[in-house]
Amino acid sequence: MKKGRIPDRRDLSRLNNWMKNDFMKATTRTFIALDISSDVRSRIRKAVKPLREIYPEIKWVNDEQFHITLKFLGDVPTLEIHEIIAAAERAAAQCEIFDLIMEKFGVFPDRKNPKTLWVGIGDGIEELRSLVGLIENELAPLGFPRDPREFTPHLTVGRVRQTKFRENERRRKPDQGIPRTVDLDIPELTSQEDLFFGCCSVDEIIVYGSELQREGPLYEVLGSVPLQG
Repeated sequence: MKKGRIPDRRDLSRLNNWMKNDFMKATTRTFIALDISSDVRSRIRKAVKPLREIYPEIKWVNDEQFHITLKFLGDVPTLEIHEIIAAAERAAAQCEIFDLIMEKFGVFPDRKNPKTLWVGIGDGIEELRSLVGLIENELAPLGFPRDPREFTPHLTVGRVRQTKFRENERRRKPDQGIPRTVDLDIPELTSQEDLFFGCCSVDEIIVYGSELQREGPLYEVLGSVPLQG
């Protein structure tokens, strides 16, 4: 990797704390993301709460871990994380603060074969794509290839475990037997004209480390950089 900015004390402190953990390895599963406001987080949590009770077979994301992924980097040599933070800083310096509107639920790839349940983005999506482009440009010289797919920003709230879903559908609808396919027939996915979660100000980029555990992923902030004021 090319030599980058020397991390500041806050970045070094975070990295040192991460390296002291018992599960520390030579590489760190790393991604770059945006946090969301507490108000938007609370509204999404309230909207998801009744769905958690109806669909326990969906692996719901803890609301404290809600984020919008901008770039997944995979396993990065831990001693080179500061290069990622430096690249994020260079990208952030080229982008002004902007707002995102969080609204509506959706699924990937579709309702008949759902794997991921997410909250979408309305206004601000083009600014967000521009920011991702800047990040891609700064990371490419470090050996991280650009994603050839169009960036589809979203906030993941749940992942569908399809086998369990079909089994539970049999219990919910005993007269229909075990369905061969999954049809995520959630009213909020089909009738959501007024499903609005609020506005988030995008004013910083966060570099996260992630450790996969049985209870779910554990995230650690490795560094954060402000956007141009």
